[in-house]
Amino acid sequence: MPPCREYVRKIRSVLDQKLEEALGDSVPPAPDGFPLSTLLTVAIEHRLMHAETLAYMLHQLPLSKKVPQAKSPSVVTPSIVQRTIEIPSGVATLGLSRASGAFGWDNEYESHTVNVPEFAIDAYKVTNLQYLEFVAAGGYEARAFWSDDDWNWRSGQGITQPAFWKREGNQWFYRTMFNDVPLPLHWPVYVSQAEAKAYANWAGKSLPTEAEWQRAAYGTPDGKEREFPWGPVTTECRVWQL
Repeated sequence: MPPCREYVRKIRSVLDQKLEEALGDSVPPAPDGFPLSTLLTVAIEHRLMHAETLAYMLHQLPLSKKVPQAKSPSVVTPSIVQRTIEIPSGVATLGLSRASGAFGWDNEYESHTVNVPEFAIDAYKVTNLQYLEFVAAGGYEARAFWSDDDWNWRSGQGITQPAFWKREGNQWFYRTMFNDVPLPLHWPVYVSQAEAKAYANWAGKSLPTEAEWQRAAYGTPDGKEREFPWGPVTTECRVWQL
């Protein structure tokens, strides 16, 4: 085993042992008043942030600098029929309540509610196929679809297509973590917010606000909210008929 992996193995072993000992006893709060469970959650969430950052840094590395998997998984993505969903007006709760005891970062507190007027939202994410229509229509060269800051970014960086798209002749390819594959037309498109806003303007739509997104995920037809996007946690299975 390489020295770095052996080191990580030992550290994990020690941490697991100490955590088991600590969680098995009545541990007083830390000097700053935070209980051990909160500090552990902070450590885990922080670790996941770095894992996400590392993943997209690795994605941007040239394929020649990475060791591919022995066998790439076969991903079958069925085609979808795009449609919109009418969301009735109602309340959206943003942020977290400190009184709830739920873990959150400082910028996620305090909770508050806003009234959201009725609106319509796409049932599915924008696909590569839909975005390809924007590219083919000259969306990257049409100034009208971009804000000043976004246009300056696009122009200054010479952006003419999504970061992981590559064109060879008349065919588009998509760079996954380890391979270039023919552009998967029915995968959700992976672009920056600037590109997403330009596409939405071209399509005659707009990106959902935080309140609209929350309302679409947690709202109910009667204007109230449910605890989870998939509904209440009960022994029954109930759905919102759309």
